[in-house]
Amino acid sequence: MANCKKRIQTDSIPRDSMQRWGPKRRPPLPDEAPPIRSEAIRILRLPQVLNVTGLAKTKIYELQSQGNFPMRVQITGHSVGWIEHEVQAWLTQRAAARSDARRETVANAARASGSLTLRCPRG
Repeated sequence: MANCKKRIQTDSIPRDSMQRWGPKRRPPLPDEAPPIRSEAIRILRLPQVLNVTGLAKTKIYELQSQGNFPMRVQITGHSVGWIEHEVQAWLTQRAAARSDARRETVANAARASGSLTLRCPRG
């Protein structure tokens, strides 16, 4: 197997940092640095996702393929997981959709009966 060595262009690196780091090592370039997050990223494995959502395994994969559930992340060659805040955001979105649908159903029933007056609470 042939060894492949990537050649680094040192034109963009200031001279003083090249002296500090030496020719073999180089400082990390700004565009290579990952974005800094204030909180840790937690990965949920499938049993945890099943427990949090209450869905079955096949339903999670079905929703994923339709684009209606967060995509899994490949952790290793044989394991996957889901980013916790994405799953929580999906649950929040579902709860909000339920609340909106319930308000709409109550409003439609009120319009149909004509006897219910909706009032806003004072506060």
